[in-house]
Amino acid sequence: MAKANVEAAVSDGRARLSEETGVTAARVIEELGRIAFVDPAAVFDVDGNLRPIRDWDEDSRRALSGCDVLELPGMEFPAIVRKVRFWSKTSALELIGKHLAMWTERINHSGEVRFRFVDPGEAGSADKWAGEDG
Repeated sequence: MAKANVEAAVSDGRARLSEETGVTAARVIEELGRIAFVDPAAVFDVDGNLRPIRDWDEDSRRALSGCDVLELPGMEFPAIVRKVRFWSKTSALELIGKHLAMWTERINHSGEVRFRFVDPGEAGSADKWAGEDG
């Protein structure tokens, strides 16, 4: 009965925390989906120029992990280098797949296990190995 009370208290605590913070399983999966299915082409215009972030769709903005802008003055034609990074698509897909139980990790065990029970009072019993004749 005590175990059931603890489980109920933990469940209630999680539900309250989820409600207070707005973090739900559905919201987490939604964010992972944005990362997993982002289309990098959506952040460039038809000429291959990076669009201003304010013009990106919400999914692309939320999948962004970083943005660097490097200005190179002092040249005949000053250059600006823009680099964008998105969160790992592979990691997001793996987490979604695990949540949906799309695959299970299996460990293959093979071989033989033999046991030999030794009387603890028997002299030298600590030196005998399981499965050994003696």
